[in-house]
Amino acid sequence: EQFYLTDEVDAGERIDKWLCENADGLTRSAIQRFCESGGVLANGKTVAKNYRLRGGEEILLRVPDAKPLDV
Repeated sequence: EQFYLTDEVDAGERIDKWLCENADGLTRSAIQRFCESGGVLANGKTVAKNYRLRGGEEILLRVPDAKPLDV
């Protein structure tokens, strides 16, 4: 789990775009999938990928563990 805090200057920005810029190593499409599966919360509530930040939110990003590859 990763925690973030948005600022007033972030208001109006989409959460998927904001997380892509602030969460290291994650693509926007991966973040969108996390939103769709309930892995992104703003102030304790799940949000859609097109959620617009208001500023001052506590963001929780739940990144699932990587699945082992069968080689």
